Amino acid sequence: MLRKLGCGLPVQFWYYGEKEMDDRMKKLVEPYGVDAKKVAKHAGVQVGQGWPLKPFSILHAPCDKGVAATKRAAFKSEQQDDGAQIEAARHNLSGLKDARDDAAGTLNGYNTRALSAIRGIFGPDCTEYDQAGGTRTSERKRPVRQVEAKK
Repeated sequence: MLRKLGCGLPVQFWYYGEKEMDDRMKKLVEPYGVDAKKVAKHAGVQVGQGWPLKPFSILHAPCDKGVAATKRAAFKSEQQDDGAQIEAARHNLSGLKDARDDAAGTLNGYNTRALSAIRGIFGPDCTEYDQAGGTRTSERKRPVRQVEAKK
């Protein structure tokens, strides 16, 4: 489509292996001036599948040094922006965790007050206290004291 619109800029198609681009596919794009580059053969670097190919292809695109340096600077700037966004997200998450912990402490206080009220109204050994989450007095285990043997 670029060539039909009169665009003469270089076009590259980066691929990982023959499954992505075989000889037949290369012949199809050849008349349009598309440069097919196999990643494994370029620069002796192993590039992972997926997104790592994009910055790798940008940094290794055939263009003058000024444009390449601009691309690298833009890529580094984008990485720094991503780092700032991650740091801001961590800060927000920390604030959310603090708010959650404060809310949990408040809820724990309400629960303690409610249990105290139920215990005061119905008594410490009633089923209502047990249903509200308290432990009935008759169900509590009394500590067993161990007596030391005299020598």
